[in-house]
Amino acid sequence: VPSRDEMVDNDDLATLLEAEKLHCQFVDNDNYRDWPARLLKERPRLRDWFSNFKDALHVAYYFDNAGNFTPLKELPLPAAAE
Repeated sequence: VPSRDEMVDNDDLATLLEAEKLHCQFVDNDNYRDWPARLLKERPRLRDWFSNFKDALHVAYYFDNAGNFTPLKELPLPAAAE
């Protein structure tokens, strides 16, 4: 997402919009702490979705010493793998 000076954190907003649209996990190390208040006035539907699903769908991560992607919580298996 291109940066725009008048819109702070537009990458976070784009991430949330796509995750809501697809109702899927979103992988990001942002803690999104201020987003519920930011969304309340301008995007109440997205705020409701975010409030209901953030804990279940937000995946924070780190890269270990070998450069491997490591989520900070266990991810569910894809439906085909169950």
